[in-house]
Amino acid sequence: MLESLKRGQPSLLAMGDDSDEAIRSTKRHRQNHAKDIWGNIGALLEGTSVVKLFCRELKPNYSMPWTTKRQQSSTSTAFVLCLQERLLLTNRHCVAHASCIEVRKRGDDQKYEAEVLARATDCDLALLTVREEAFWEGATAQTLCNEVPALFSEVVCVGYPTGGDNLSVTKGVVSRVDYEDNPDPWRNRLVIQIDAAVNPGNSGGPALVAGGSCVGVAYESLKDGSTENIGFIIPVSVVQKFLTAWRRLKSTAPVGSTVSEDVPPVRVTAFGHGRFSAQKLENAGMRRALGLAAGQSGVIVKSVDPTTVNAKVLQKGDVLLSLIGVPIGNDGCVPFVCGSSRHDRVPFPYVAIEKFVGEQLEAEIMRAGSKLSITLQLCPQEPLVSVEKEAPWLLDYCIIGGLVFVVLSQQYLRATFGDKWRKERCNGLSEIMDSREREFPDEQVVVLSYVLAHTVNLGFQDVRNARLKAFVVDGVLVRIRNIAHLSNLVEASKEEFLRFELYGRGAGFLPDIIVLERSAVQACEDEVLRRNKIPAARKISNSS
Repeated sequence: MLESLKRGQPSLLAMGDDSDEAIRSTKRHRQNHAKDIWGNIGALLEGTSVVKLFCRELKPNYSMPWTTKRQQSSTSTAFVLCLQERLLLTNRHCVAHASCIEVRKRGDDQKYEAEVLARATDCDLALLTVREEAFWEGATAQTLCNEVPALFSEVVCVGYPTGGDNLSVTKGVVSRVDYEDNPDPWRNRLVIQIDAAVNPGNSGGPALVAGGSCVGVAYESLKDGSTENIGFIIPVSVVQKFLTAWRRLKSTAPVGSTVSEDVPPVRVTAFGHGRFSAQKLENAGMRRALGLAAGQSGVIVKSVDPTTVNAKVLQKGDVLLSLIGVPIGNDGCVPFVCGSSRHDRVPFPYVAIEKFVGEQLEAEIMRAGSKLSITLQLCPQEPLVSVEKEAPWLLDYCIIGGLVFVVLSQQYLRATFGDKWRKERCNGLSEIMDSREREFPDEQVVVLSYVLAHTVNLGFQDVRNARLKAFVVDGVLVRIRNIAHLSNLVEASKEEFLRFELYGRGAGFLPDIIVLERSAVQACEDEVLRRNKIPAARKISNSS
């Protein structure tokens, strides 16, 4: 055996030149095959469409809104969307609270300053631009594919994740096309789940399919300790709707207006909301009680926002049978068509995915046993407790005798109670997120965050995170509409005492009423601000 191996060795050495050529031929074949499948991705590999994003962030302190947290830095990904309009696309969360944004092309030693043109919280997308023309020299725009890829389709994620400074490419398949898991189905968005690695820094990068077209934007991965290889991308259909909504706003802007450092980015609302809530009708007995015949299906309306036009045609207890001509199942879902597959189901608001705010939705309802046709309107997404991260009113505050009043938001709850705030009662504040409709169009939930200790507020200094109910004017309880309303009432008050009523928080000595002497409050204002290094007693945005 050993001799035979030795005898064979010369022949192998003699074949060395042919073997090298065979290897090179195989390599060329694989490269050509990859090119045939994935299209000409030379521009991608040269970094002329995908860029690295460098961001300096100044995150606000929601419980102390007159300050900011320490500046932090982060990196992520963006790609060239349109050369003519000089547009880059990335995720909104990549540039949230940015004080400085820079981009760098692959292989380039120069960074270029970028600015945000538009952002949308409802789909986590943002548009950037670079003013320096040198950046756009040699750049190529990424081609978009509007079709949702079928299951098992191969996907390549391109970006600049952590672990290195250079361009990274990961490959996987489409494992699911579904809606986000949000308690409010109107706030869910279509997402594509892939098993390609999506790590911090990949956000904002394109996901490509065969042919080199982009089918989505990488934006998050699920890492809860019990799952692996679950990443999500935002499909191009959502990107296109965001762009359409932005261009509509742009077309209504004053002639000659331009983006500058003094003008904030445009807040785009790409998706609307029905401003009503519903529950499933999976119980056959309940369907019969509501007068539904065999074969009929739908959802029952739980509440309707009284401040919207939909409250004029839709009532609590109505059964919503169909929306835009699509029957709604008893599970609250409708069929979802993905390629040739018609087996999946998604929440019923999906049928309005191509509609914009202000447009009409034809619907059929069952009311008191009678079938009716009504017209609903798609409204802006304005929940009572904001889920925004950069809206100006989130940092509004008012300090009265050391009492710090702020606007309740999801960001405030997270900053005060931690990332697991949804699992805690948060003094009853978290329950307002999903359980209350607006009573006034401009309503805000005003919270007594905490008390800056001073003799004027002695006895109330342990009050924390208490919801404000009313302010007493001429002996009458006046319901607080928003933080601007509170500030105006206090400033206009001529009474000897300022009386605040809080929502009750159970038994014990926790106060439901706070009374401060008005003259003492006015006398101590400057001292309270000086002691706590606060620049002003109040900050009220024009949006309140």
